[in-house]
Amino acid sequence: MKFNIRIIPVATILLVALLTVLPAAAQQPAGWIVTTDYSTFGRVRSFDAADPWTVSADLAVIPGDATGRHHDGLVYILGRGQSNLMQVWDPAAGFALLDETSLGSGLNLQDIAFDTEGDAYVSCYDSAVLLRVDPVDGTVLDTYDTSMFADADGLPETSLMAVVGDLLYITCQRLDVNNWYSPTGPGALLVFDMVAEVWVDMDPGTAGVQPIALQGANPYTRILVDGDRLTVGCAGFFGVADGGIEGVDTSAGISTGYLHTEAELGGDINRIQRDGEDLLVVINDAAFNTSVRRAGAGGVDVLDALPGFVHSDIMLLGNDLYVADRTIGAAGLRVLDAVTGVERTAGAIATGLAPGLFIRSATAPVSGVE
Repeated sequence: MKFNIRIIPVATILLVALLTVLPAAAQQPAGWIVTTDYSTFGRVRSFDAADPWTVSADLAVIPGDATGRHHDGLVYILGRGQSNLMQVWDPAAGFALLDETSLGSGLNLQDIAFDTEGDAYVSCYDSAVLLRVDPVDGTVLDTYDTSMFADADGLPETSLMAVVGDLLYITCQRLDVNNWYSPTGPGALLVFDMVAEVWVDMDPGTAGVQPIALQGANPYTRILVDGDRLTVGCAGFFGVADGGIEGVDTSAGISTGYLHTEAELGGDINRIQRDGEDLLVVINDAAFNTSVRRAGAGGVDVLDALPGFVHSDIMLLGNDLYVADRTIGAAGLRVLDAVTGVERTAGAIATGLAPGLFIRSATAPVSGVE
């Protein structure tokens, strides 16, 4: 009997061995796109951070109104609205579902953040509570009352979060649920000490536990973190140019006022990203047509404008600005030059369902910080 023996070059063997032991982080994509059918279900797709900017097939089925974060190699999905689900997905295991847990009812989950001890915190919109959760199995470990920060309807409308050291910053919108969610006054950033597990009083001279008072109403965007500087977009009343992008000094615990007003930007603030000292912004005008704009010391430039409420999210990776475009019949991922707005993709790269938001990989190259 004869055997055909194939001699494989040593270099090939070493290459294969190297690829099999690369850390999971090195094999992870630039990020993920959360898509939606605007009703019952959504999907998750990954995308790459280089030309030709490929988008994967559907990786997961998620709630129809969902948000998420990437942390410690895993993707955490929260079902907003009436879903109240937390899902944990593992990209390194073929996007396997590790856990799916209901965190309760009537919560309207908004965002998830993580401390250094391995616990997760989840903000809620329809209940005056902050949850501390086991990120492995979704067990609710503790709850922290937020009703002292509420307006007359009893809800503070807490939403997006950012971690700076051991402190958790949470947007507090203070809207009137009985009047079409209209702002009842300026918004705030709540500050929670994750080590002591207590709310931090940011104004000891005033009775009660006080948050960081904002100039603008309805803090609506992600909180961008850059050292001891936070940036958040306050949308105010939609359809009225009454808000702005606001700065916060965490070392002093105070707002530093507007960096750019909505009147200057040209409409309601929907999304923001920082690129050095400039800000990239999604706004909608009075007719609810969206555009992407770059705001800096030299003024405001329009990078991309389309008819309809179609720019659902942006994410900056290096010099590339990723745009989630939900134009009917042409929905998908587009990539623009972050400075000039020149489109680098030939058109929208299909995402299946309409793209809703981006989840940035924790290992992706970052120019703007969030």
